[in-house]
Amino acid sequence: MNTRKDFESKLGKPIYSFTLYEKLKRVTISLDSKDYPILMVSFDIHADHETTILEKIIPFVEKELR
Repeated sequence: MNTRKDFESKLGKPIYSFTLYEKLKRVTISLDSKDYPILMVSFDIHADHETTILEKIIPFVEKELR
């Protein structure tokens, strides 16, 4: 049983996964690349991670992986 794949068929492809630690925020972004399947980024605890991911990181990565 592959729970992630089961949910993906119902909810759509994941864009990123977020973990909040006591001292930082960590985000894992799925990439459409065989050589580099994920990108892990750490943020300061007070950073606006969502805007940075959606407006800067993902557009940049999509452009570079074309």
